[in-house]
Amino acid sequence: MKKFRSFIAAGVVSTLIPFAAIAYDTNASASPSAEKPSNILDAARANGGFSIFLAAVDHAEMTAALSSQRVQYTLYAPTDAAFAKMPKAQLAALFEDKDELRRVIAQHVALGKYHSSEINAGTKRTIWGEPLAVTTHRNLHVNWVKVVATDLESGNGIVHAVDNVIVSSGESNSAFSQQLAEFNAASLGKGNHF
Repeated sequence: MKKFRSFIAAGVVSTLIPFAAIAYDTNASASPSAEKPSNILDAARANGGFSIFLAAVDHAEMTAALSSQRVQYTLYAPTDAAFAKMPKAQLAALFEDKDELRRVIAQHVALGKYHSSEINAGTKRTIWGEPLAVTTHRNLHVNWVKVVATDLESGNGIVHAVDNVIVSSGESNSAFSQQLAEFNAASLGKGNHF
């Protein structure tokens, strides 16, 4: 943890700010390749522009769970430009609280693989059991965060890029959601496969 704290303190996040200039076309989808990445994390890694999110997943010990081939995911991955919008102190505090970091990461992941053309407006559930509001008027948004690139394919799901970090999605309001959150907290927190 001390190593990561010095990573933040050294201003490495500041060096990622030029990525904010990267323009994502809302209607663009990833070009098909001969061999798709094995999982959503590899898809994000291969595409580039998600290094802070991938570091967060690794730090939260969620890599193994999100790489599982037994589950299909839809990942709304914040870009490096999205993380650059967060105050450095808030980002550093997030990395210091591993439980909160896991919750924030989980707010970007839904069960099931949904291409942009298959996503309808309404409320979905994250892997943490929290509500994820989806709107499709003019542009695709999740929890009022704009989806800026879509349909990065992988063997265990699909990745859509978002332009802000979803830091709060509200309260889980059902017994099922609470049970799902507790199950996933135990599973994801240990990096287990589902």
